[in-house]
Amino acid sequence: MPKLSITEAARLYGKSRSTLYKQNKNGVLSFSAGDDGRPCIDLSEMIRVYGPVPNQYTQENELKHENTHEERAFEALLEIIKRQEKQLLQADEREAWLRERLEQSQRQLDRAQQQIQLLTDQKPTKSSRNRPWWRLW
Repeated sequence: MPKLSITEAARLYGKSRSTLYKQNKNGVLSFSAGDDGRPCIDLSEMIRVYGPVPNQYTQENELKHENTHEERAFEALLEIIKRQEKQLLQADEREAWLRERLEQSQRQLDRAQQQIQLLTDQKPTKSSRNRPWWRLW
């Protein structure tokens, strides 16, 4: 990585020289000696402490990043809406199927009740009344 003078590093990251010296004194940032013997900072050290190098189009990039973030959020919301619509459709289909099953069960119950009613309403015939129960067959 290239080595930067203190002035170059301060200008590149929008910091003051005194801030860089204070952070060096506190052990946050490390300096090294340049070819001419003056203190310099390795670019990788600046990236470690301050993150990626900001460029001159930072505000434009931030706006693009915000727009991208908003677009992703919007797309995520659309995806959620699609999933919920699909779930609602499946729930409607399930409800229709259950209603159909309920109607079928109700019809079967009605038929069974009618058959029970017919069987209980039948009057015994004369021949079965006169015979003992063990001779009914």
